[in-house]
Amino acid sequence: MKLLEKGYEFDHLLDSEYLVFQCTIRDWTVREDYLMKSFPEEIEEKDTFTVKCPFWEEWKAEEEKTSNTEDFFFDDSLNK
Repeated sequence: MKLLEKGYEFDHLLDSEYLVFQCTIRDWTVREDYLMKSFPEEIEEKDTFTVKCPFWEEWKAEEEKTSNTEDFFFDDSLNK
């Protein structure tokens, strides 16, 4: 593999990085888009937003948060 090109699809936007490779044996060209690095540490979940919008209404969830997807109810009648 040989690196032909490295750049950003959108200037100064790190999440838009791409690489273009060429296979030296079969002469194939491959482009890999949006090579984002993972977060170095765990992201803490926050219950409050740092941005305040004058049109948002305050509300609180009546039920506890869950991370188990089996707890969600999907209306299957919409798929018929």
